[in-house]
Amino acid sequence: MANVRNHPTDARGTVGWPRVTLILATALALLALASTTVGAQEPLANIRTLPSAADFATTLERLEQAIADEGLTLLTTIDHSANAENVGLELLPTTVFLFGNPVVGTPLMRAAPTFALDLPQRMLVWENEDGEVFVTWRAPTVVADEHGLPPDQAPLPNIAALLEALARTAAVTP
Repeated sequence: MANVRNHPTDARGTVGWPRVTLILATALALLALASTTVGAQEPLANIRTLPSAADFATTLERLEQAIADEGLTLLTTIDHSANAENVGLELLPTTVFLFGNPVVGTPLMRAAPTFALDLPQRMLVWENEDGEVFVTWRAPTVVADEHGLPPDQAPLPNIAALLEALARTAAVTP
């Protein structure tokens, strides 16, 4: 019968040095990774963020109005901080807007059905510990690559420009 162990100890019940070295190296690597991602968010290639010169509520109002002004359908907003509060947790103000236009999104989903995972469009308005407010969204031209579409696939460049314009409208001072 084969000698099978599900524990990293040798026959005497002690951990061998090669195993200890591997465990310590793995733990240190995980700690290093955690320290670079937990303390501050690293910029991601497909994430765009603009700081807002307005407070959280004003930025929300401006984004909602900008979506309406562009003739887009606002499907819903998700108030993550209210949802957290409902279960006894705290979260700084964090609201996601889901909106779109089926005339624009349908051709993308026909070209790559998986694009439906990233539609409707989403924009996030959030506040950090210092009271700074931000508008964040995924760059559709970069997201397209995840779905096997070229970044210049119509109407991706237009969507990218529209999302940038919406964010700028929401984030500017009156």
